[in-house]
Amino acid sequence: WTLDGFELDKTLNTKNIIWNNLSYYGKSYIGALTGMDEAFIVSEEMIIQESLEKEILIPYAYRGNEVFAFQKIIPSSFIIYPYKELSDGSCELMSEHELKSQFPNSFNHLLEFKQKLRMRMDSRKYYANNAQWYKYLRPGSFSYINPIKLLVKGIEKKSVVGILENRSAFNGANTPAIILDNFSERVFYKLLALLNSKTVSYYLVQKCPDKLGGYKRFNSTNISNIPIPTKFESAEYDSLAKLALTRVELESKISKAKTPTERTAIERQIQATDKQIDQLVYQLYGLTEEEIKIVEQSVR
Repeated sequence: WTLDGFELDKTLNTKNIIWNNLSYYGKSYIGALTGMDEAFIVSEEMIIQESLEKEILIPYAYRGNEVFAFQKIIPSSFIIYPYKELSDGSCELMSEHELKSQFPNSFNHLLEFKQKLRMRMDSRKYYANNAQWYKYLRPGSFSYINPIKLLVKGIEKKSVVGILENRSAFNGANTPAIILDNFSERVFYKLLALLNSKTVSYYLVQKCPDKLGGYKRFNSTNISNIPIPTKFESAEYDSLAKLALTRVELESKISKAKTPTERTAIERQIQATDKQIDQLVYQLYGLTEEEIKIVEQSVR
């Protein structure tokens, strides 16, 4: 115990509860960093105006304000992604000839920024001052782009995690994403419930760096280190997946609510489902009534 409460990982050890880090199921990743968003990020309006080729465009989650708990996130922006997919899921930068001949409109869009792109620096060194002037700072890979992901709101006061569909990219500075090593729908939705719980919020708020105004930066390292008791995998906790699916459905319903009465009824269902999730997670971590009280007071 500390003056601020208790440390979740140490408490699990004291209680002899066996646990793994989140990275046992799948890590949190940084994703694709363009190195110059103004050149590579395009809106739907720009795509139409400039007739940008759809085959080189990928939806890009890079705004934290697009991430909501249990919601399916549909990014409003796209990136021009000048990379080819290799058989192992990695990526290879297209040659300038390939880019120009296959995607002339997208090439012309990037060409407007050529001088600025060549002057980009990383660790005080120019990294694109050559024929690869349109390369990314961190391209990520197709093994990050192709699968469905759990998307984290990077700067918040509590853990907020939604779903990012497959064939989409993300910026891990603002929106880190968790990708399962071996996808299982059951584990995916159980993790969605767990990551939106007060217990995990409590842990991350303690571990993650401070930002102004009481906000925290939820970074990939601390997310990957979240302690998860091994009994999480047992059938006893499968109802977490069902509750997560219920919450996803309720998020979809509330956006379509036609009257204030209908909206209030759905909000009550959301509160009740969240409470059920929290109770199950307290049980999973073996928290005492005193520890639950600390979590409840810390996470609003």
